[in-house]
Amino acid sequence: MKPAELLRAVDHRPFPLPNGGWFMKQVWRDLLCMHWPVPAAKVRPFVPHRLQLELWEGSAWISVIPFRIDPYRIRGLPPIPGVCSMLELNVRTYVTFGNVPGVYFFSLDASSRPAVEAARLFSLPYLKAGIRLARERDKLRFAAVREDKRGGPARLEVAYSAKDEGVFHAPPGSKLHWLTERYRFYAERGGGGRSGEILAADIHHLPWALQRADVAIGLSTMTAAMGIELPDEPAEVTYTRRLDALMWPVKSLQSP
Repeated sequence: MKPAELLRAVDHRPFPLPNGGWFMKQVWRDLLCMHWPVPAAKVRPFVPHRLQLELWEGSAWISVIPFRIDPYRIRGLPPIPGVCSMLELNVRTYVTFGNVPGVYFFSLDASSRPAVEAARLFSLPYLKAGIRLARERDKLRFAAVREDKRGGPARLEVAYSAKDEGVFHAPPGSKLHWLTERYRFYAERGGGGRSGEILAADIHHLPWALQRADVAIGLSTMTAAMGIELPDEPAEVTYTRRLDALMWPVKSLQSP
């Protein structure tokens, strides 16, 4: 989808598009979104003090999301074949800052070393990982092993597929809508979680096109370094075949 088409579709957003121009377009493919409720007391120590942890029915939520980016490109430049694609694995929770909802990433593992190092310049917790994604008949198999010593050991092995061809959008006010329709992510620069500078980056895309999914987790230690063990079965799980997204530059925020 062309950026101009994306920018015309804004009625679903919880807050307006940011000022200024977008700088990167990404196409996300084969996204598996797995979500678990976790006691807030277990999550709070790992979220910067100045971000408010969001709860749904009294629980914080952690999401683990493996997917493929193909392609990504900087505005004004064409995608470079063989370079502007990568596999990624996100672990995140849900926060607000100044009453603007968003997500906070505990880790972002990626298969591209240049992308990891570029993102870390903006204090994003990217880590290099060896990642494979293969299609076997009607299933996708995703396997990731963190190689980056800047983060603790972590692995994920999961097989997944859409249950059927039925695509839906999460109804406003529903748990899935709360989990998926997020248009900003936050990070912290310095401060060790107490007084650091809060950074944010805005994103824009159409409402998530969701499908119910079958999932079999063979191994997951993505939250082990936090002392959090997630159950084998996620409480919510969806598959999205494709989502086109625009991203704005990372910016520093003042106190709300």
